[in-house]
Amino acid sequence: MTLIELIPIGTILALLTDQVLETAAAARDVLIEKESFKALSKYLYDIEPVLKQLQLRELNDTQAARKALEFLKDDVKKAKDIVDKYKNRARFYLLVRCRSIVGEIQDVTRDIGRSLAALSLASTEVLSDISERVNRLHGEMQKAEFEASQAQLRIVEKLDQGLRERKSDQSFANNMLEEIARAVGVPVEPSEIHEELASLKKEKEEAAARKERAEEIFLEQVIELLSHADAAIDQEEIEQHYWCKVQSIENYATQDVHIPPLKPFMCPITGKVMVDPVSLCTGTACERTAIEDWFESGRTTDPDTGHVLEDFTLRSNIGLRQSIEEWRELNYCLKIRSAKGKLQSGNNSLFADAFDLLQEVIHENPMNKDWIAIEGLIDIIVLMVGSSHNKDLKRQALVTLTAIIGGHSRNKNRVVEAGGVDHIVVCLGRGSGISKAAINLLFELLQDGSKWKESTCGKLKQQDTAIFFLVMLLDSTDIESAEKAEIILSKLCDDDDNAISHAAGCNCLGSFFPNLFSWLGKFNLLHENLSIVFICFQNRVVEAGGVDHIVVCLGRGSGISKAAINLLFELLQDGSKWKESTCGKLKQQDTAIFFLVMLLDSTDIESAEKAEIILSKLCDDDDNAISHAAGCNWYKPLIDRLCHGPEPSRISMARSLVEMELIDQNIKILGEEGAIPPLVKMASGNLESKDWAFAALAKLLSCRDNKRLVAAAGGVPLVIEHIFSSHAPTIIVAKCSEILERLSSDDGIEFLLDANGTRLELGPIITKLMAILQKSNSSPTIRKPVLRTLLSICKSEEMLAEKTVAATNGVSLVLPLLEDPDQEIRGLALKLIYHFSQHEPDGITDYLLDSRLEAFVGFLEGDTRSDVQVAAAGLIAYLPKSEVALTNSLIELNVIPILLNMLRIGTAEAKETVLGALFRFTDPSNIRMQQLVVNLGAYPLLNRVVEAGGVDHIVVCLGRGSGISKAAINLLFELLQDGSKWKESTCGKLKQQDTAIFFLVMLLDSTDIESAEKAEIILSKLCDDDDNAISHAAGCNCLGSFFPNLFSWLGKFNLLHENLSIVFICFQNRVVEAGGVDHIVVCLGRGSGISKAAINLLFELLQDGSKWKESTCGKLKQQDTAIFFLVMLLDSTDIESAEKAEIILSKLCDDDDNAISHAAGCNWYKPLIDRLCHGPEPSRISMARSLVEMELIDQNIKILGEEGAIPPLVKMASGNLESKDWAFAALAKLLSCRDNKRLVAAAGGVPLVIEHIFSSHAPTIIVAKCSEILERLSSDDGIEFLLDANGTRLELGPIITKLMAILQKSNSSPTIRKPVLRTLLSICKSEEMLAEKTVAATNGVSLVLPLLEDPDQEIRGLALKLIYHFSQHEPDGITDYLLDSRLEAFVGFLEGDTRSDVQVAAAGLIAYLPKSEVALTNSLIELNVIPILLNMLRIGTAEAKETVLGALFRFTDPSNIRMQQLVVNLGAYPLLVSILMSGSTTAKARAAALIGNLSSNSSRLTAAPVRTGCRWCFRASPPAVCEVHGGICNVTSTFCLLKANALPWLVNLLRERRDDTTYETLQALGTLVQDGLSYGGAKILHQAGAIDPILDVLNWGSVASKEAALIILEKAFQAREVSDYYCMDARIPLISLSTQSNENGDLGRMAARVLAVIERYSKSCSMPLI
Repeated sequence: MTLIELIPIGTILALLTDQVLETAAAARDVLIEKESFKALSKYLYDIEPVLKQLQLRELNDTQAARKALEFLKDDVKKAKDIVDKYKNRARFYLLVRCRSIVGEIQDVTRDIGRSLAALSLASTEVLSDISERVNRLHGEMQKAEFEASQAQLRIVEKLDQGLRERKSDQSFANNMLEEIARAVGVPVEPSEIHEELASLKKEKEEAAARKERAEEIFLEQVIELLSHADAAIDQEEIEQHYWCKVQSIENYATQDVHIPPLKPFMCPITGKVMVDPVSLCTGTACERTAIEDWFESGRTTDPDTGHVLEDFTLRSNIGLRQSIEEWRELNYCLKIRSAKGKLQSGNNSLFADAFDLLQEVIHENPMNKDWIAIEGLIDIIVLMVGSSHNKDLKRQALVTLTAIIGGHSRNKNRVVEAGGVDHIVVCLGRGSGISKAAINLLFELLQDGSKWKESTCGKLKQQDTAIFFLVMLLDSTDIESAEKAEIILSKLCDDDDNAISHAAGCNCLGSFFPNLFSWLGKFNLLHENLSIVFICFQNRVVEAGGVDHIVVCLGRGSGISKAAINLLFELLQDGSKWKESTCGKLKQQDTAIFFLVMLLDSTDIESAEKAEIILSKLCDDDDNAISHAAGCNWYKPLIDRLCHGPEPSRISMARSLVEMELIDQNIKILGEEGAIPPLVKMASGNLESKDWAFAALAKLLSCRDNKRLVAAAGGVPLVIEHIFSSHAPTIIVAKCSEILERLSSDDGIEFLLDANGTRLELGPIITKLMAILQKSNSSPTIRKPVLRTLLSICKSEEMLAEKTVAATNGVSLVLPLLEDPDQEIRGLALKLIYHFSQHEPDGITDYLLDSRLEAFVGFLEGDTRSDVQVAAAGLIAYLPKSEVALTNSLIELNVIPILLNMLRIGTAEAKETVLGALFRFTDPSNIRMQQLVVNLGAYPLLNRVVEAGGVDHIVVCLGRGSGISKAAINLLFELLQDGSKWKESTCGKLKQQDTAIFFLVMLLDSTDIESAEKAEIILSKLCDDDDNAISHAAGCNCLGSFFPNLFSWLGKFNLLHENLSIVFICFQNRVVEAGGVDHIVVCLGRGSGISKAAINLLFELLQDGSKWKESTCGKLKQQDTAIFFLVMLLDSTDIESAEKAEIILSKLCDDDDNAISHAAGCNWYKPLIDRLCHGPEPSRISMARSLVEMELIDQNIKILGEEGAIPPLVKMASGNLESKDWAFAALAKLLSCRDNKRLVAAAGGVPLVIEHIFSSHAPTIIVAKCSEILERLSSDDGIEFLLDANGTRLELGPIITKLMAILQKSNSSPTIRKPVLRTLLSICKSEEMLAEKTVAATNGVSLVLPLLEDPDQEIRGLALKLIYHFSQHEPDGITDYLLDSRLEAFVGFLEGDTRSDVQVAAAGLIAYLPKSEVALTNSLIELNVIPILLNMLRIGTAEAKETVLGALFRFTDPSNIRMQQLVVNLGAYPLLVSILMSGSTTAKARAAALIGNLSSNSSRLTAAPVRTGCRWCFRASPPAVCEVHGGICNVTSTFCLLKANALPWLVNLLRERRDDTTYETLQALGTLVQDGLSYGGAKILHQAGAIDPILDVLNWGSVASKEAALIILEKAFQAREVSDYYCMDARIPLISLSTQSNENGDLGRMAARVLAVIERYSKSCSMPLI
C-alpha cells in the first residue's frame, strides 16, 4: 500500500483544491503571455467549485477516483512548474520563446481537461447534477487553442526571418531591439538594455549547460544581432578598439591596402579565407559549411592530407577564428586609411578608388561604418558632395554616404551635423544619376528604424528648395525615386500647412516661376541647373512670363547666356516644329532680337549657332523682325529680303535702312554683305522704290568703300541721270543730289565712274550743276548738295574746275547766292567763291564793293560756323591786295578787330587763315596800316601762338583737315627750329603732349608731300635716343582709321581699358562722330573695370565745361539700352560709378517724359515719382500712363508704393477726366501689393474711389476703374482697408446697399458689374453678420438672382458665388427661382463650368438650401446631379470635395433609404472611405457623418441567412454572416461600414484627437452598437482597437464628443467580456466625469450609468477576448 492510499480522499481533495487555487493565482501574475496564462488561471478557477462540490458530497473512495485525482494533481503540478519556470525569467527571453511557452500552456491545459474528465467518470453518482457543467469545462479545455499575441508573433517572425537572411545591419538591429523592448516594457536605455542582454546571455549559458544545442545557437544569434543596435553599443569601447588597430598598422606603408592572408587561414576545400573554422581529429582546419558538405557527399578523408578519418567530430577552432578576425580588422584599417589619403589628395582619379574601398569594407562588415566615422571621413565626403563639379564623383560620394549611414543612427546624425542636408537637396536637382543617389541618401537619412527622424525632417523643411526638387522628382522616369520623393513629401506635409502650401505652389508653378524669375531678373543669374529645371516645365515657364526673364539673361556673362540660349531653344521647339505661340511671345519682347544678335559673336559656337537659328525663325516672313534685327546689326535677312523679296518687302527694307541709326562700322558691313546692288536695282523701279532706294543709298555713302560699290553697281550714271532729268520729281532730284554730294565728299571725283570703272566726263557734269544753281526755282534741298558737290570737285580737280568755271562764267553764277535767304546756302556759296578766288578772282571785288561788303563782313562777324568764317577770311587773303579800295573799305568796316578776335579765340584753321588775311593789312609799304594793326593788339596775339601753349593747340590742329594740318605742321616746324639747331625745350614740350607722335605718324600718309616730309623730320628728332618715343611711334603705325576700327574692336571684345577712355576724352568730338556712344553704352554692361572706365568716358563726353552737350545727350537717348545699363550701374559697388550713372540719368530724364518712363521700365522710379509729385499735369498723366503700360512684378509694385507713388496718384484722381482715368488705372495696378492698400487708405483714396463709383455724373470708364480698385482693396482683406484718411472705418451698410443698387441697373457695364460682385463677395466673407442684415434689408438675393441668366459667363459665376454666400443666411426665394425653369441652367454650373470655385459655389448652394425642399431635391436627382457631385468628389480640389460632401447630406437622409440606395449604387461609399484616408480635416468629418447616416440603416436592411438543402444531403457552404448585423451584408445593399472597410479609418481618425472630426466619427461608430447590435458591435469595436481611443475622448474631448463616447461605451459594455477587459482603464475617467455632476449634470449622469454597467460585472468572470 502506497503512502497516498493511506491519506483520506477528502484530504487529497482539499490539498488539490489549494494547489489549484495557488497555481491559478500564480498564473495570473506572469508578465509575459498574459492572455494565455490568464486563460489557464481562469480554467483552474473554474475547476475549484467542482472540487469543492466533491468535498461537500463526500466523494466515494474508490481506486478509480484516487487514480483520477492523482492524474489531476500531477497535471496541476505540471502547470505550476510551467508558471514557476517562466514567472521570473528574462523578459527578452520570454518574448523570443513565446511560441513554445504558449504550446506548453496549451498542452498542460488539455491534460488537466482530460484528468477532469477521468474524475467525472469516477464519480458519476456524486456529480450527476453538475455533470453538464463539468462536461462543458472538459470540452472547452480539450479544445483550447492558445496563441501568442499578434504583436508578439509579428516580432518573433520578423526576428526569425532576419536570422535566416543573416541580417546584421544596424538599422534592422535597432528596429528589432526597439520592438522587443516596447513589447516587454523595457525602456530603450543603454543601462536597461545591457542588463537584459546580460540576462539573455545567462539563458544561453544555461541552455549550453543543459546541452540544448539548438536553443544555445538560437540565443547566440539573437544576442549577436541585438548587440549591433545603438542602445547596446559601447561607443567608447569601439573607438578604443579602432585606435588600437590603427596603431598596429603604423608600420605598413601608406600605399598598402591589403595584408596577404596566412596559409592556415585558407580552407583546404574552398581555397578561401575561413569564416567559421572547425578542426578535424587530424588537426586540419576547414570552413564548417565546406567540411559538412564534404562529409555529406560521402567522403571520409582529410581534405588536406587525404588520410582516412577515424573520427568525424568537428570542434570549433576559436583561436584560429579570432586570428582571422584580427587579420580582417587590420585590412579594414588599411583600406580606411588609404581611402582617407585619397580623398584628401585633391586628385579626382583617386577619389573613385577611395569610394570603392569604403563601399567594399562596409559590405564586408557593417562594423566598419563606425570606424569610417571615427576616422572623420563623413565630414570629408559631405564636403565633397557640396563642392565637387564632377558628376560621377558626386554620385559616388552620395552612394558611399548612403552605405555609411545605412541603419546607423549616429552616422546619420553626423551627416546632418556636417551640413549634409543642404548639399543633398541641391543634388536632387541634378541629372538622373545624381538625383537618384541623392534621393536614396535622403530617404535613408530621414529614417529612424520604423519611424521618421523628426529633427532631420525639420532641417529639410528649412531648406528653401527641398520641396521644389522633391516635387520635380515625382515626374522622374525612375519609379523608385519618384516613390521615395512622394513618401518624403507626404511626411513633410503631415500637419504642416506651410509645407503643404509650398508643395502646392510647386505643383501649380503659376506662383513659383514668377518669384524665381523675379530673382533671376534682379540678380542677373541663370544657373545651368535651373535652366535644366525650366526645360522640364516648358509650358509652365512660358505661362509664368519666363520668356521675358530668359531674354534678359541672354545678355549676361557667358555661362548665364549659354544656359539661357539653351533653355530658350528648348522652349521654342515642339518636336521637329516650332512653337508659334512662344515665338510670338519672344517677338513681343523688345530686347530679344538685340541679345540674340549679340550672341552671334559669342565665342561659344553652339550658342552662336542656336542664336542664329532662332533669329532666322523670328525673321521668317516678318519684315518687322527683320528690321529689328538689322537695327541690332544683323543684316543677313534684310539683305536677303532686298535681293529676293517681293517689291513691298524690298521697299520696307529700304525704309528700315533709312530710319535706323547706323554707325560707320554698320554702314561698311551693309556694303560688304551686299546691300548696294539691290538698292541700285530698286532705283530703276517705280516712284516709291526710287524714293526709298535713293534715300538708303545716300545713307550708306558715308562709308568710302560703299562709294566704290555704288560705282561698281552702275549707280553713279543713274544718279546723275535723275539729277539732270526734267521729269524727275523734286524729291528724287534732291536725294540724288545728296548721293552725288556724298560720292564726291572727301574723295572728289574718284568715284564718279560708270559700272566698268571708266571716269565720267566731268565738264558736262560741272556745267549742268552750275546750271541748276542758276535756276531761281531750284529747291534749297537741291542747291545745298549741288554746292557741296562743286566744292568737293573744286578741291579735287582744281585745274578742271578752273577751266569749267571760266567757261561757264561760274563766279557770276554763284555770287548771287551770297544773298540767298538760306544761311547755309550763303555759307556754301561763300566757300565756293573762296575756292574760285584762288584761280578766278575777277568780278568778286566789284560784286562786293557794289553795296554788298557789309553783308560779306557779316560772314566774319555774325556767322557761328568756323568754316564760313575761314572762307570769308580766306577770301580777304586771296583777293588781290592791289585792290586798295577793297582794303580800305574793309578797314572802315572794322574787319581787323574781327580778324584779331578770330586769332584770339578761333580754331586752328581759322587762325591760320586769319594770319593769311592779315598780310593784306601789314604791307611793309603802308606803315600807317601796320600801326593800326599793332595798336589793335596784334603783336601779343602773334607771340602767344608761338609761346603761350601754342604747342598744345598746334598739335591738336595736326589732326584736322588737310589745309589746317598743313598750316599746323609748317608752324610747328618753325617753332622747333633755332637757326640750324633744334629748340630742345620746345621739343621737350612736344614730347609731353600725349597725342603729338600719334598725329605726326598720321601725317606720314598725307597726300601733301611737304607736310609728310616735315612730319618725318620732326619724328626723327623726337625719337633720337629716346626709346619711349620710338615705342610710341611704333604703336601708332596702323591708326589710319583709328576711331572706327577701335570702336569696332571694343564692341566685339567687350573691352574698354581705362587708358583708352582717357585717349577718347582727348578726342571727344571724334569719338561721338565715330559712333563711340553706341559702343560705350554696350561697355556699361560689362565687368566692373570696363563699366567704370565706360561711365567715366561717357560722363566726360556729355560735359561741355559746366554745361551738358545736348547733341551727345540726344545721341545717348537714341541708344535703346543706354538707360537700362545706367540703371544697372546704380547698384554698382563702385560708389563713383553709381553717382555718375545717377547724374547722367537725371540729365537724360530732365524734362523728358519718354526717358523717365524708360528709366522706370528699368526699375528706377525716382524721376517718375518726382514727376508725379511736382510735374505739370500733362507730365503727370504721362507718368501714370507709363505705370499702367509697363510690366511690373510684385517687388517693383511694392517699391513704387514705398517710394511714394501712391499719394500723388490719389491727388491726380481729383483732377480732370484724363487725369482721373490714368490715375485710377495706375492705382488699380499698384494694389496687387497689400502694403499699397494701406497707403491708398492713408492717402484718403478709399472715400474718393467710392464717391466716383456711386456718382451719377462719373463716366462709365471711371466707374469701372474705381470698381476695380474697390475690388482689389477688399480682395483677400475684406473690409480691413475700407478706411478714411484718419484710419476710421467707413460705414459699410450704405456701401453694400449702393453696390447692390448698381447690380440692379440694367444698363450697368460688365466691366462694372464684375468688380462690384467680387467686392460684395469679399465683404460677405469678411463681415457675414453685417452682410446678412444689409442683404435682408435690400432684398439682396432677389437683386442678384437675375444675374444667373446674364449673357456674360463670368458674371453668372460671380453671381452664383454671391448667392451661395447669401444662402447661408437668407435662402428665401432661391429655391422658387431655381425651380422656375432655371434648374437645368443651374446644374450647368456644376457640369459645364471649368472654374472650380464656381462648381464649389453651386455645390455649396445645394448644401445650404433647406433640405425640406423635397421638390428641389427630386428635381436635382432627375437632372443627374448626384453623379456630377461624385465626380467632383473624385477629381475636385480639396475645397470642392468639402463642399460636395456637404451637398451629399441632402441625398443621404436616413429617413429616405431609397435615396441613400441611389447614392451608394452610384459609387459613393468607396469615395467616402478614401476621403477618410486622405482628405482634409473638414472633409474627413463630413465623410464620417455621411457614413454614419448610411450605416444607421444597415441593421434594418440586413437580410437573415437562408438555409438550403435537405437534412440528408450535403449542404452548400452557408453565406458569410456579418459579425455586427448578424445577417448577409455588403456595401451596396446594406451600407455596412464594416464591409466598406471604413472601420479602420474611422478608428484612425479618432486616434488623431481632433475636435473637428471626433464627434462625427463617434456618431458613425455608434451605429455599430445601436439597438440590438450591442454585443457584436462591441466585439468588433474591441477587435478594431476603437474602445481605447473612445475612452481617451473622455479625457480631452468636447462636451458633445464626450456624450457621444459615453453613449457608445454604455452599449458596448453591455457585452460582459468587453466590460471586463476595459473595466480598469475605464473606471478612472468615468469616476472623474461622474464626480463632475454639479458642473455638467447630464455628462455626470451618463458617466455614472456606464460605471454602473461595469460594476455589474466586476464580481464575476467571463470568457476572455482572444
